[in-house]
Amino acid sequence: MIPAALAVGWRSAEPPLAPVAVAARGAAAGALARVLLSGATERAGLRGVAGPDLIVIIGSADVLPWADGCVYLGRHPDAPGLLFPTVWLPDAPLALYARAVLAASPADGAPVALLRAPDLRVPLGAARPVDLSFVRRWLDAPSAASSSAAPPSRAAPR
Repeated sequence: MIPAALAVGWRSAEPPLAPVAVAARGAAAGALARVLLSGATERAGLRGVAGPDLIVIIGSADVLPWADGCVYLGRHPDAPGLLFPTVWLPDAPLALYARAVLAASPADGAPVALLRAPDLRVPLGAARPVDLSFVRRWLDAPSAASSSAAPPSRAAPR
């Protein structure tokens, strides 16, 4: 979750940000994992982090997978250390907000994905190349059964 001290409103991003990642929660995470397993998308260069009910895949826009319920994430030049939903930005000065979020995150210098509804901060420093055998095992795990979520790697968001 995002600490209350860092919680802000959201406004429309105009123009939308260019996608550099895709995030999914709950059933959408399971659907995204199945897309990765299907081979319907190029996996070269994709990296990811995951946890219960959550997957974030990082890669170039032309190879990012898609499933219903996913959210594409992009970077804004005023806050390059944060990934925002491509059509939403915090209703706060971005550079200042980025400093506050990054100061409250692991100090590895890696980007942090910000998700909405509910607001969630996902450090991406543990992102690893997508490991399909792990995706398969995780998707078969009892903890994935309730949400259909599956992680691309052993990395878990904090």
